[in-house]
Amino acid sequence: MEQQRNAHIIAFASPKGGVGKSTTCLCLGGALAARGHKVTILDLDQNRTLEQWYQRFPDAVPGLTVRGVREGDLMAAISELYYTAEGFVLLDVAGAFTTATITAATVADLTVSPAKLSAPDVIEARKLSDEIKRLADRIGKPINHRLLLNEVSPLWPTYQRAMLTQAERSGVPLFDTIMNQRAPYAEVFLTGQPPHFADKSREPIIKAIAQLDAFTDEVLAALDALDVTQREAA
Repeated sequence: MEQQRNAHIIAFASPKGGVGKSTTCLCLGGALAARGHKVTILDLDQNRTLEQWYQRFPDAVPGLTVRGVREGDLMAAISELYYTAEGFVLLDVAGAFTTATITAATVADLTVSPAKLSAPDVIEARKLSDEIKRLADRIGKPINHRLLLNEVSPLWPTYQRAMLTQAERSGVPLFDTIMNQRAPYAEVFLTGQPPHFADKSREPIIKAIAQLDAFTDEVLAALDALDVTQREAA
């Protein structure tokens, strides 16, 4: 009998650094944990931002653990967790175009590329999307890749509106949810608390949670759709 897998794999990958990838990965992990899911984060980033966060705040988010993994050990770690981990495995891949970036996109059920509304970010996200499409054609496996617009100013200056049009025309599927610049996202590395585990009496926390919940709903819907497709193909 075929062994039943337990965990969904979500990769956070971008060929460009400074897009808020690690922060968004951790905040999604917190949102999933707040819904009662088990979450394992594999930190492949060269700065080990999330591994260091976990070492400082190991009990901040019940049900969430973080492991640092070297790029060459990624497949071994995935093989270990594929059938044994419960809930979700999140991959925080280094902000560069490396073998690990492509490997993560290949094994993941969903690949999320955070990007600011700037020309360099959108261009690099398009390059990654093109490479993923070529890889999908070679291996005969569809790769679910989406762009998450991140750290967007809620004031919507003119340049952001122009870049949003370019992002929509880039050919890379977009999440409907747009992540704004909010203090609670940055505070996670100071307090140890992702928004869902922070002081919910604060208005910025309430707004951040609402935004993360919308993003989480989209992520879960994308994974549910994938499950249906895989069952129909079986």
